[in-house]
Amino acid sequence: TAMAVGTAALVVVLSIFNGFEGLVKTLYSSFYPDIRITSAHQKVMLLDSAMLQKIRLLNNIEAVSMVVEENVHLQNGDYKTNAVIKGVDDFYSKVSGVPERVLNGKFETGTDEQPKLVLGSGIENALSLLSDRALTPVTAYLPKKGVEFSDNPMDAISTVNLQPAGSFSIQQDFDNKYVITNLSILKQMLGLKTNEYSSAEIKLKKPAAEKEVITAVQQLLGDNYLVENRYQQNRSLFAVMQMEKWAIYGILSLIL
Repeated sequence: TAMAVGTAALVVVLSIFNGFEGLVKTLYSSFYPDIRITSAHQKVMLLDSAMLQKIRLLNNIEAVSMVVEENVHLQNGDYKTNAVIKGVDDFYSKVSGVPERVLNGKFETGTDEQPKLVLGSGIENALSLLSDRALTPVTAYLPKKGVEFSDNPMDAISTVNLQPAGSFSIQQDFDNKYVITNLSILKQMLGLKTNEYSSAEIKLKKPAAEKEVITAVQQLLGDNYLVENRYQQNRSLFAVMQMEKWAIYGILSLIL
């Protein structure tokens, strides 16, 4: 009886951990792409249109979205908060699951003339607004690139008004940290050139072909670029989950 109860406990607990791991992977896969390309040494990645087209033509690549990320200070009236703003292009909805996780309003990033903002639900609460009913824009304060020291600190800051269009809810790590807007307007505000980005996010036709695609992209770009799968983008998270599972397995095995 003792052996049966111990074995049953081991099976049940490990099943719970496997289920929890599967849930976390599902939630994180809504935000993180199948494959991400970044610069190996710098914050800004250089990727011209010719090289980007070569990557898009590789086998098993469904879509490639160009992304720029930067820290931002947001203000809505008397309410203020800090976040990470993510500028995305029109291919983002094919690469990411965020548009499917919209809670209020719509996933719209607008245009250069009328830029819009999609907020994580935690940021939305911090700014005390309802994205689908907001009448006034949110003001974003961004650092300018390459600005020399000045007596006036505001000389190094760009400001832009972004009209809230919707909010998303995935998981606290994302909901309390990210907002998403138009790629072009964000590049203008940051002073980035045409071929300068933070990363490229890739959606695969067949996830099983991950290794082959990573190898092919790495050969095209060389060692100055990082080409990472979803696990490599979240090494610490998945490593901790694996350690927890093995620790529980060891403890229950000793008890048994």
